[in-house]
Amino acid sequence: MLDVFGGTRYERPFTHISYDVGELLALEAAVELSASFPSARLESRRRVSGSKSYLLRTTTLIDERSSPAAVAPSLGGRWQEVIDSLLSEGYRSSITEALGIEASRVALEIRLSAYQAGGWMGRHTDREDKLFSQNIYLSPSWVAEWGGGLAMYCDATVAEPSRVHVPTLGTSVAFRRSNRSWHEVMEVNHAQEERRAILIHGYRG
Repeated sequence: MLDVFGGTRYERPFTHISYDVGELLALEAAVELSASFPSARLESRRRVSGSKSYLLRTTTLIDERSSPAAVAPSLGGRWQEVIDSLLSEGYRSSITEALGIEASRVALEIRLSAYQAGGWMGRHTDREDKLFSQNIYLSPSWVAEWGGGLAMYCDATVAEPSRVHVPTLGTSVAFRRSNRSWHEVMEVNHAQEERRAILIHGYRG
C-alpha cells in the first residue's frame, strides 16, 4: 500500500526522501485518514528543557518495545490497512533500503501527532539507537504561511534551515538518523486546523 521507492532523495543537509501527494500514499487514502483522524485520543505534551523541547499533542499506537500483536485498539477501516502495511516486513526492508540503512532487525514505533497554534518541536538530533523517522502528513488544507514546516539544518547553530518541507495532505518525509540530522518542527502560526501526522520511528531491533 505504501510505495517507499517513490519520492525524491536528497543527501543535503542529510539523507532524506520527500514524497509528493500520491507518491507514497494514494490521495484517496490520505483524505480518508485525515477525515477520521482520532484527535480525541491525543494528549498534550510540553517540554522546555533538555536536548529536545516541544509543545504538541500525541499518542502512541505501536510501541517499539512491544510485539506487533500489541496494537492499540483498532481504528478500523483505512487506518488498519495503513498500520498493517507499516508493520509488514516489506515496509521495514524497503524503507531501510531506500534510505541506505543496513540493519538485520528493525523495531517500529508508530505515533500520531497534532500541533495547534503555538506548537513546535525544537531543533535536535534523535537518540543513537534510532535508525530512521518517517512522517506522513494529514492536514487537509495546510499552507506554508501557517508554519509547522519540517526544517532541516546542516548543524546545531546555523540560523537558516537548508530545507523546509511543508506538511500538506498526503505528503511525507523519511530521513536517516545521524549525528548531524538536525531538524525541528517550526512554530505553528495562526493555523486554521491542526498540523496532523503519522510518525513512524525505526529502532535497532
